Amino acid sequence: MDAISTIIEPMEEYFKTYAKFEKENDLLSPEKEMAKYEDPENWPTVDELRGMILTHKREATRLMGEIPEEKIVSCFKISTKVIRDLMIAKHENMATAKIELISKIAK
Repeated sequence: MDAISTIIEPMEEYFKTYAKFEKENDLLSPEKEMAKYEDPENWPTVDELRGMILTHKREATRLMGEIPEEKIVSCFKISTKVIRDLMIAKHENMATAKIELISKIAK
């Protein structure tokens, strides 16, 4: 039983560490975010969009630094690259979509 506890305790700590990323990932939805701007009446200003774009770029950089490609937890090697890259891609997609909205506003 001691060996199992030695393995399980680090896993519980790992899950707590990544719980914040799970919540953040669930909130990131480029499709839902951009659906708010389908109506020109709801378009933000170019300055607001610029701020959002910069925020998404900062968040992508933050995630790159905070989530390693892999994590050793007890006797397990866990790959976190896929979820990191997925979350970064969502931020990058949101930034790109907002850049495209700026070009739509400019037309």
